[in-house]
Amino acid sequence: MSTDPFLRRLLRTVADDGSAGFGRRAQPGEWAVPGACAFAAEDPAQLPAARAAAFESGFLGLGSQGWSAEVEVVDIDARTLDGLTLRLAAWLREEVGAPDLDTALAVAREELDYALQLAADAAPGSRLRVTRRLRDGDIHEEYRLLGSATQPQTGSGAGSLFDLVGRVRDGH
Repeated sequence: MSTDPFLRRLLRTVADDGSAGFGRRAQPGEWAVPGACAFAAEDPAQLPAARAAAFESGFLGLGSQGWSAEVEVVDIDARTLDGLTLRLAAWLREEVGAPDLDTALAVAREELDYALQLAADAAPGSRLRVTRRLRDGDIHEEYRLLGSATQPQTGSGAGSLFDLVGRVRDGH
């Protein structure tokens, strides 16, 4: 863990082979968030196939607004994080339909805060996957910790689905 008090941990996309069928794929190395906010103006039950695949198992890349099935945990500095907040808010306003900039900023901060929570206690280089479902009108997310590219997780918990931050995020 870094001793720099200005560093936090966030998510970055990793190379994707395209098998998830997302349509628009994120480039490797993009900063990422879970991405449920991208479906705010849509009924997840009515999504076309590529959007449905992104909804079910994608992380939103913040450079391309494409999707990745897997992310890794890396350090991020406060200045970069601030820039990502503004970038995500602008995209939410322009492309997703947030009613105003204040609302877009609030949603962007919430989404980035959630990604920071996911990454906070994971070792740098750890990889995550998400499973997202619509249940009773709420979005439920579960995360799987895969270990790192150089040190895969082993033992009885390897590859099992669990909620990394101790709760399933509902209604976001």
